[in-house]
Amino acid sequence: MKIGILSYQSEKHAPHKEEISLQKEARELGHTCRILRARKFKMVFDNSSPWLFYDGKPLQHFDV
Repeated sequence: MKIGILSYQSEKHAPHKEEISLQKEARELGHTCRILRARKFKMVFDNSSPWLFYDGKPLQHFDV
């Protein structure tokens, strides 16, 4: 399973120990896990559908 952990921690600071612990547990269970910073998201609305970008690129698929 591909898991994304949404973090509101500033990019200037390291992730919280709880976020790192969640990521570690997920990986030990065989999942792919990434910590995503909330401030790096951007939503774009056009005529067909909304788009979600992360760090300037279309957001990849996550299961959770």
